[in-house]
Amino acid sequence: MGAMEDEGGGHGMSMEYWRIDTDAAFAMSDEGLAQAPEMGEVLVERARALSEDPSSESVLILAHGPGDDAENQRWIEWIDARAETVREAIAFREVRVETLREDWPEAREVAQARIRGFVAEASEGEGTAIVIPYRVQGFGPYAEALEGLDYVSSGRGLLPSVEVEHWVRRQIADMQAGEFEAPLADDVHAEAPVEDRMHMSHH
Repeated sequence: MGAMEDEGGGHGMSMEYWRIDTDAAFAMSDEGLAQAPEMGEVLVERARALSEDPSSESVLILAHGPGDDAENQRWIEWIDARAETVREAIAFREVRVETLREDWPEAREVAQARIRGFVAEASEGEGTAIVIPYRVQGFGPYAEALEGLDYVSSGRGLLPSVEVEHWVRRQIADMQAGEFEAPLADDVHAEAPVEDRMHMSHH
């Protein structure tokens, strides 16, 4: 959690992070939902619920994405590994992973054009584009990004799903087994690119 503080009468912004005095010990997992094998089954569940004729359907798994190019590529690779579960389970025409990079206007413009192109091509003729948000909850800004295009989506993110519960329980078990780093370092955000630290501070 963080706070944004005005400097110079509102002419500049600086990042501030809250510090909480506590005797509690913290542990941190380096595995996020993008890396969690359990999420593959969530994607299969979402895709199966929307599919009518897989041979004519193309699936777009759409995530937020960071500002840094190299980090964004890592996100895509992680989520694509989850998407492989969908490819193995259902014979779709194509399964694509993309990130909108929604908080970074220049990167978003490029990503959005590519995403819209994929959806438009997938829905040509008898084809159908299925869009699955790789978000904890909801459809986020994707409706706006895909405005005017034909696609199907439930608008459901990763929740609700029993697989997310399974992942949380596994994280707890790993923590109890001492497999997480602890305590949480004071400079946990220091190595992240500035734009990504800003993103983490207000979500």
